Amino acid sequence: MCSSDLRPLSEIRFDLDTRIIDPLMINLDSTYDIYDDTVNTVNIEFGIKKEGLGHIYLERRYKRSTSTFLLGTLGLTLPLDLRFQYSLRYDELEEEFVENNYSLEYSSQCWGLSFDFINRNTFINEERQDETKFFFTLALKGIGYIGSKRKSGLLHKGF
Repeated sequence: MCSSDLRPLSEIRFDLDTRIIDPLMINLDSTYDIYDDTVNTVNIEFGIKKEGLGHIYLERRYKRSTSTFLLGTLGLTLPLDLRFQYSLRYDELEEEFVENNYSLEYSSQCWGLSFDFINRNTFINEERQDETKFFFTLALKGIGYIGSKRKSGLLHKGF
């Protein structure tokens, strides 16, 4: 290997996480390749929440030459201790929705119920397939859960 081919340094990473005021979140992270003089990734997040009402979360994820996704979540606090949440992932390059998650949850002091519906496109052996999942959970607080429980959280980190 010629000494001019050596690349001893990694990409430069920029990461800014802000909470200028408590209900508002604005985050930005990016990577820059100093050898190729290119920006390889850019992720922008925006979120706002209002206690007792709900939250909105938007994110755009860009990876040079491979993918650009929009992610979003709308969460609403409803009467009767109900919470509704809808999350989506949109592929900008393919111009299609690749995942939709719906969740309805009831929570009291001692127990809770939740129902989740997830529809997404997956690839199995390089073949595209639609996947639909239903989750129902009964939570007995302090004891445990009955029913199927999602193993993973939302499409993005929590807000």
